[in-house]
Amino acid sequence: MYHTLFHWGSLIVPTGYLDYDLSHAGGGNPYGVSAIIAEGPPNDDALALARYQTGRIATLADALAPTRAAS
Repeated sequence: MYHTLFHWGSLIVPTGYLDYDLSHAGGGNPYGVSAIIAEGPPNDDALALARYQTGRIATLADALAPTRAAS
């Protein structure tokens, strides 16, 4: 999937392992948040990890916003 997204010019913003305790509690996936809905709604750890990843995306978007305005 990454190759297709890169081909389209997408930027990938995974969770990474920057906050090990949070990523480990949320399943330990460095590529991004996921949840298996058949097992019930996402637990608090998965939701915390989703908020963490959303914050990383917002930080990157904020940093890139001035370059888009200049185009």
